[in-house]
Amino acid sequence: MCSSCGEKATHDCYETGQLVCGFPLCDLCEHAIFPDGTNGGVGFNEQPLPPELPKRHCRKTAQVHESWLERLKPE
Repeated sequence: MCSSCGEKATHDCYETGQLVCGFPLCDLCEHAIFPDGTNGGVGFNEQPLPPELPKRHCRKTAQVHESWLERLKPE
């Protein structure tokens, strides 16, 4: 089951830090992006969830923050 929405999982979360996240996800969900544009750390440097993120994974359409890669793209 997807760790975000409970639907049937199709793959494991591939986000990394010192470790790979590995939580089961469906095709509609992904790792939540933190306010600094990162994945919030995975493994030993894991950041606490900020109040606007209810959990570490969310629907792709419900991301609250933009990734640091998107922030670097010229307009």
